[in-house]
Amino acid sequence: MAGRNQNGPKDKRLFAMLVLAGLILFLWVGNRMAEERLAEPVEVAKEVSRTSSIYQEILEDHQLASESSRVRQADEGNKNDQASSSIEDSSGDGASSSSESESSGDSTSESQQGASSLEEAEDLGQLYHQNPPSVPGGQAYVEVNDNVPIFTDADLTDVEESWERYSPLDNLGRVSEANALLGADLMPAESEQREALTAITPTGWQQNRYDIVSAGWLYNRSHLIGFQLTGQQDNLLNLMTGTRYFNVEGMLPFENYVAAYVEDSENHVRYRITPLFMGDELLARGIFMEAYSIEDDGELQFHVYIPNNQPGIEIDYRDGSNQLAI
Repeated sequence: MAGRNQNGPKDKRLFAMLVLAGLILFLWVGNRMAEERLAEPVEVAKEVSRTSSIYQEILEDHQLASESSRVRQADEGNKNDQASSSIEDSSGDGASSSSESESSGDSTSESQQGASSLEEAEDLGQLYHQNPPSVPGGQAYVEVNDNVPIFTDADLTDVEESWERYSPLDNLGRVSEANALLGADLMPAESEQREALTAITPTGWQQNRYDIVSAGWLYNRSHLIGFQLTGQQDNLLNLMTGTRYFNVEGMLPFENYVAAYVEDSENHVRYRITPLFMGDELLARGIFMEAYSIEDDGELQFHVYIPNNQPGIEIDYRDGSNQLAI
């Protein structure tokens, strides 16, 4: 009896220590989850471009108007002037023209479309969208097919009203192509706030925090079609695992440019996002981004590939695991 009584206080102390350790672990996990939730990329909602002056800043900051015509300004009068090498040059007098640009107008309009039939579009898709293009170091995107989207005639004629469509998840739970005819009516109201997206865990989600990554966390839950374009929140068909660099430096400037164009012009934009997964990999290597404005025959158009990487971080695309680059 005496021995049992002596063990009693020890058992109680051990039990108390276990309870305390469990409480500390619970609080640590909860704090980490809270930090991650607060670190959701709300800048996508905050930085929505709502005026022409803002999207001019986006053009300047990201050099989207250049000799290679990454995107075209909505009010660009001389759209066939391939010699433009700056925003100031390309945003000049809309009345200026030349006999050369007039004579080449029809052929330019035709070439901007990229494909006229479904068969042609499929061939071009096989050619350009099966493997990741080479992207120079320090560059957040690269043009594809001379920056010409590969929409068909049918893609550009179904324009009676805005719409959005998302492909079902594949057998590995991965997102696939997202399509839309963007219009001002799809955009979220000014008062609508982007919600936390932590209820969705897309494939390849192996979250880690690094000092060299802006805002700390490596991965964002990245919308295929941005929140500022359709107001989509936690739609699992529209969310993929994307690095901070991919989301903010790669996709965001193009999304904001399109959002500003749609609101300012009230035109429609045919829009397509195609994630690129290699084999059975759970993390996308990147996305192909295509856009073509309808009412003005492609004043805004682009076709780019944005790699899903992060400078200074090594990523295993098989499962999204990651570490500091050696």
